[in-house]
Amino acid sequence: MSTVNSGLMGYLEKKTKLTGIKLQFVVPTLIIVFASTLVLGIILGTITIYSANEAMASKGQTVATFLSKVAPSYIVNYDLTVLEGFVTELQKNSDVGYAVFYDKDKKVLAESVKGGVDISGFGYLVYDSKVLGTDNADLGVFKIAYKKDALLIKLVWSVFGVVFGVGLSLFAIGTRVYKIASEIGDVLTGVAVQLLQSAVELTDSGAEINLLSQKLAASSNETDASLQSTMGSIEEITAAIAQTTRNAENGLTKAKESQAKTTENQVIM
Repeated sequence: MSTVNSGLMGYLEKKTKLTGIKLQFVVPTLIIVFASTLVLGIILGTITIYSANEAMASKGQTVATFLSKVAPSYIVNYDLTVLEGFVTELQKNSDVGYAVFYDKDKKVLAESVKGGVDISGFGYLVYDSKVLGTDNADLGVFKIAYKKDALLIKLVWSVFGVVFGVGLSLFAIGTRVYKIASEIGDVLTGVAVQLLQSAVELTDSGAEINLLSQKLAASSNETDASLQSTMGSIEEITAAIAQTTRNAENGLTKAKESQAKTTENQVIM
């Protein structure tokens, strides 16, 4: 019986921990948490990409506008050395692919890369601003081109940071949920095992009571048989006593009759 009970308890413990708690609580909870964090990660990634694009556009347009404001006097005075200094300094930024000043006839006044760079392709984000004189006369154009791959690398790192943070959060939350569920499973398993032990004890007690009832019934049957046998013996003894009494009475009667005859014979003689 103990082996069977141990097997039942082990099965109940396994069933409660694996199917009862992990499948019904942990797995759905982790799915919900994963879906929520995934949606949050997508939202954060989208915001990050949008913010990076906005920041790059703001930066590019700000630089273009600023240089178009400071350049007029240098273009009017044909001070190309200063303009060359501007574009050379800009080129030191790894995000910048090309910077150039044009006059009003689209002639290059100063450029960051000698010979120029084709910035019309997909690989650049180009921002420009007109250079205007004091009387709003068109003096030329300033253009700056930022490399998209540099922006893409930053975006990738930003998205990677978001994904890593989301994954780390999911791992921490999942671990905590699993621990809580395991603790709940242990408690429920303990309660279930105690209930099973109580049920087993009740079953054993019932079996003992049944066995005792059977023994009492057998003892009662034996007692009844013994009483019946005793009653039979008493009846036999009573019958024997009655027979003996009758025999004694018959003998006494015969003796009296014999004595009477003897007396009668003596008188006759």
